[in-house]
Amino acid sequence: MSVDMDYTGRWVVTAKGSSRQAWLNIAWQGQGDAVHELPDGRDLVEVIDANGLATLDFPLWFEVEQSGSYDDLLWTTLGAYLIVSDKFLEILGGFQDYGYEHRPLEIRRSKGQPPVTGHNLFIATTTDQNAHLRPFPLRKATSSVDVSIELLTALKRHKVTGMDVKDAPTWWSMIQENLALYDEAESL
Repeated sequence: MSVDMDYTGRWVVTAKGSSRQAWLNIAWQGQGDAVHELPDGRDLVEVIDANGLATLDFPLWFEVEQSGSYDDLLWTTLGAYLIVSDKFLEILGGFQDYGYEHRPLEIRRSKGQPPVTGHNLFIATTTDQNAHLRPFPLRKATSSVDVSIELLTALKRHKVTGMDVKDAPTWWSMIQENLALYDEAESL
C-alpha cells in the first residue's frame, strides 16, 4: 500500500505483550527453522501482504511461546500478526466497517490441555481515510491497527483486554524518525 494516510485524531491499537499475557507463534505442518517460510518457499508475511488471508488454504494454528492470560488482543513473538478475539470482531462488526479479514485459529497448548478457541488471525486491508479501522503502518501483516476515536471508545466501553493504545500521529512520527536514522546508517 503506497498511500499517504492522515493519522490526525487516530489511535494505534496493538496487543500489550505483557509478561502476564500469553505470547503466541503462528504454526503450520511442515514448518521449518525459517520462521516465516512456507513449505513451498514463499514468505508468509509477503503472501499475506500481497494476497490477504484467503490464499492461505492450508491448516494454520497458534502455539504458545509464553503461558499467560488469553486476552482479547494477543501478542505474537515475531510481531508480524494481530490476534483478536471474537469479542473484538463483534464490536468492530457493529460499525459496519469493511476492509479487514480474519481467520479463526485455535491456540494449541501443552500436551493434555485442550486448545483455546475464540481467537482470530486478523488483517486490516483498507486505505479508506474514513474507515474506523485501518492497517498501521500500511501493511496487512502487522501487529498494529489505527482506529477512530469512536471505535476506540467502543473497545474501551466493552472492556477489551490486552490492548495497548498510542496516539497515532506521535507514533507515526517516531517511526519515520527511526527509518530516517536507519537509512542514514545504511548509507555509511
